Amino acid sequence: MKNLWTIFAALTVCVSLAFAQISVQVEPQAQKPDSQKLAAPRCEMVGKIEVKTFPACTVAAVMEKAADYAPEGGYAEGPAGMNLAFEKMMTAGFAKLMAWTAAGGQPMGPPLAVYYEDPEKTPAKDLTCKIAFSTAAGATAAAPVVIEQMPEYTAAQCTYKGPYEGSAEIWKTCGKWVTDNGYVTAGAPMEVYLKSQGDKVPPSEYLTEIRMPVKKAEAKPAEGGK
Repeated sequence: MKNLWTIFAALTVCVSLAFAQISVQVEPQAQKPDSQKLAAPRCEMVGKIEVKTFPACTVAAVMEKAADYAPEGGYAEGPAGMNLAFEKMMTAGFAKLMAWTAAGGQPMGPPLAVYYEDPEKTPAKDLTCKIAFSTAAGATAAAPVVIEQMPEYTAAQCTYKGPYEGSAEIWKTCGKWVTDNGYVTAGAPMEVYLKSQGDKVPPSEYLTEIRMPVKKAEAKPAEGGK
């Protein structure tokens, strides 16, 4: 899983595409000079990485399966198939949640996405993700949106500012911090979209929180011990 955090960073590009596709209007982009097209997008970490315990909460959620959106002939192998699978799932999931809000659903926080499978080991057709908003206890929803409890969890948390496609180094830094500080992953990683295209800000102003559920690594026995 040495490239896993880079792969999860690539998935956030699909989030950008999903937000764009469900927007009522997408502003046309002016043609950029080649020099600007080649400039690598950059993100910066805001604050420090720390371990936090997040309380249980009620969410309005949609579980998406890539198999439901497989193109004729199936997904391509490698990153192309993975990216298409996540783009399809994120676009569909956000659209369903927007329909829930249009019907009177009331989000109580920014959207989040949970990624369950290791994209290095899982065929694109078998990938899944959950997209959700926190909401009030007692909220109601009609299928395919469900109201459920997200249990309390402990996670390494960091926040980055900038376009999703520039987040690879942030993901890798957070993953390395987990290992270097005596933790191991203990659940599916997620992102919380604190400020995004829906807030009508440019990509340079996007604000995203990464949460990696963790637990303390078990101490290794001393050499020669039983």
